[in-house]
Amino acid sequence: MAWTAPRTYVAGEVITAAIGNAQWRDNERYLKGLDGDVTIEDDIELAANMVKFTDVAIDREDATGVAVRNTADDAYRSIMADDSEVHGSVLFQTDAEAIAAPNADDDYTEIQARRNATGLVAVARLEGAAQPRLQHILPLNLEASAELTIAAGVITAGVASGAAWYTVDTQADDAADDLDTINGGQIGDRIVLTPEDAARVVTVKHSTGNIELADGVDFAMSDAQDSIELMWNGTFWHQPGRTQVDISTKEEWINPLTFVTNATWGKVSNETAIVQLDATSEVVYGRLLVKADFNTLTSFEAVFNVNANGTVDWTQNTDFGGSGEDFDTHQDTATADTQAVVAKKNLFLDVSDSLTGVAAGDVVNMAFNIDNFDTTVVVYFMGWRFKYT
Repeated sequence: MAWTAPRTYVAGEVITAAIGNAQWRDNERYLKGLDGDVTIEDDIELAANMVKFTDVAIDREDATGVAVRNTADDAYRSIMADDSEVHGSVLFQTDAEAIAAPNADDDYTEIQARRNATGLVAVARLEGAAQPRLQHILPLNLEASAELTIAAGVITAGVASGAAWYTVDTQADDAADDLDTINGGQIGDRIVLTPEDAARVVTVKHSTGNIELADGVDFAMSDAQDSIELMWNGTFWHQPGRTQVDISTKEEWINPLTFVTNATWGKVSNETAIVQLDATSEVVYGRLLVKADFNTLTSFEAVFNVNANGTVDWTQNTDFGGSGEDFDTHQDTATADTQAVVAKKNLFLDVSDSLTGVAAGDVVNMAFNIDNFDTTVVVYFMGWRFKYT
């Protein structure tokens, strides 16, 4: 039976069985729920009372919410739903509560976040059963803090500081400083340190304070890409891992090619093989394959000596390109006039300007020639020195 709107009676009206059944019997059955669902068209105010089912009840918890409890009101019960929308925080009020994944192979509980123009996307999955794990789907992002500045060898990091990744600077922006001790750790904290400015070297000290490094050696962070990860075990920050960019300088020696223009192969005394340049039309050539570990050019030098004091004007030209490029994709020149030279003294002449933009994998063809020089000077050319990091 459906609900019948309450009737307004008038004096002297005769109440028939049909009227009475509709107004009293049928509406009472409706309110009892005997004939289907009951629709409430306004609020129900329960004050401090419960809504009770056979074995669970919905009760007022406090001024901020309600609770689902057993009818004895001495234990909490669960809420089950396909979707739940929370306009606030989810708080666990007792110890060892859990967010649990389904207990079946390959089933998972997914943590999602909303992405602009896309909607909800998976951030991580909690998988159960045979291989329980937390799987990151999007990259794990560490919250960065503001710069931490060393003070008397100490910084404060860890959970207490509200971040996990820190840039560390020297005290008073000194050129270098030592990091001996990190305060603020709680057991299990993992942090990552990087230099605030590579020009100011921060050295993480092994076993000076409360830091123990894996190889027992201090770690100097002198490059912007250097970093170190540390974990607090309750006594020390120990090192599960770190990265350091190899910034050591490497060098290669390039001998002149046997092909020369007008120049003469020869030797100075019995030990030094050279290309002799004693006229402005003479050219010496070289070739270099830039190695895969090349990062930055440190210097590029032409090396020669002369037979007498004087000056020379010189030029070096280069063509270079990488795999799949034209051999002369890049063309460059270094030149100078009235270069002072001293008899028998090796001169390492900076010709770096002839390699602007050189990159790993480039094949460099180079030509060095004397444009003008004192008539008494003979150049004994030995080769090139290429230095890089």
